[in-house]
Amino acid sequence: MGWPQWVFAGLLAISVIVGFMLDGEPRDPWSFTGSAGSAAILALLLHAGDFWR
Repeated sequence: MGWPQWVFAGLLAISVIVGFMLDGEPRDPWSFTGSAGSAAILALLLHAGDFWR
């Protein structure tokens, strides 16, 4: 497993931990910039991990 897979697994773990910690709390409105940035990072990691090759 290369570094992109480790980074992606770490991001997923952080997402689950933060989701557990913030469960039941009110959320701020979604930001398009944040969503687009997250999608760009995900696409970069998938590309670096040979997902589309």
